[in-house]
Amino acid sequence: ITEEFHLVLHTSPNTLHASESLDYWKTIDEDYHWHIEILPIISAKARSYTFKEVYYSPLTSETAVRRLRDTKVESVIA
Repeated sequence: ITEEFHLVLHTSPNTLHASESLDYWKTIDEDYHWHIEILPIISAKARSYTFKEVYYSPLTSETAVRRLRDTKVESVIA
């Protein structure tokens, strides 16, 4: 919908899980917590300074809907 995005990977050790296994890769999904955030790249004025990490898009709903409807699925997949 917007022109560009940031793909942010957050990772941290899982301090609630203490692995005593010698096979490190066997418990990797329990040893770490990770998630991915997809954030639009927007102008500085579109960031709220009242709340931390709250963003809004200057794009209107109508423009976003038009862009989604005009997108050809074949061109996105190829």
